[in-house]
Amino acid sequence: MVKKLIKIDHNNKKHKNVFIVNWTLGNICNYSCSYCDNVLNDSSTKWMKITDIKRFSDIVIDKFKIKGKKEVYFEFTGGEVTYYPNLPNIIKYIKNKDCKIGIISNGSRKIEYFDKILPYLDHIFLSYHSEFADKDNFKNLIKYLYKKTSLHIRIMMYPDHFEECEKLGMDILQENPTIPISFQGLLENLYSDHVLVNYSKKQLKRLDDLYNLSNKHNCKYGSYPHRGLMKNYYSNSETEIFSSSEYILKKMNKWKNWLCWSGLEQIVVTAQGDVFRAWCCQDWLGNIFKTNEYESVKFPKHPTFCLRDTCHCDNDITLHKQIFEPL
Repeated sequence: MVKKLIKIDHNNKKHKNVFIVNWTLGNICNYSCSYCDNVLNDSSTKWMKITDIKRFSDIVIDKFKIKGKKEVYFEFTGGEVTYYPNLPNIIKYIKNKDCKIGIISNGSRKIEYFDKILPYLDHIFLSYHSEFADKDNFKNLIKYLYKKTSLHIRIMMYPDHFEECEKLGMDILQENPTIPISFQGLLENLYSDHVLVNYSKKQLKRLDDLYNLSNKHNCKYGSYPHRGLMKNYYSNSETEIFSSSEYILKKMNKWKNWLCWSGLEQIVVTAQGDVFRAWCCQDWLGNIFKTNEYESVKFPKHPTFCLRDTCHCDNDITLHKQIFEPL
């Protein structure tokens, strides 16, 4: 029998019952990494008003948690989201509605800041950016947060600092042996070809080894609460487990004309308030600032056909997908 990929699904079945809102609150950032698109850090979009965030979060909670009986998980990002002045108020408000909350941060703030928001967070996703990060502060923060909350560490493998990044990641694993960690290959441009930056052959080989290491590690110790590793299902009944980073490295992130559960398992909110099924921005669902019938957000009831040649975002990759075979 020919081995044909027919479906990818969550390796951890509890993730099937989580609805994720991945929400960009603005693009103000204290870093300006060379591999990061300006739209993510040039301060052109100011922080959202707290009243707008509360209003739309209430809509989502009513639809999916109260009526849909799903776990609702809000994941806030930026820019650098910890510089949003109202972040503590927002996460406290949502936490009091019995939802899960996470943030994606570069870990540049001091321990004292994270200590204040820790009671309201279920997960912290820390990314290390070697061009700007204070390595000692990053390591000390992880050491402090370790076992106090759910953590996932992502080391952005900048080619010019490759060995430094690898060493840091291995040091973190040694000091915090049960922490999920990813060694993240970088893309040339998030909005074009979705190809990796100019790594040497040696670096590409090492990235592959590091992905295998992090996959085995994350399988052993579990994954963060809202999303994790994915499982490939083949026509010959075989299965394989992959991380989102590994799909990109091995150029397996191609599901054009497949059915995708974006919009059913997640929505994304841009800094401008536009809502899409996923960060590929294929299907516009409305805008959180609009109240008229045409532009207000309409939540989908069915999966969508993927129209993209490649899937580039971790959030989009880690969604249920299956091949479409018409009757």
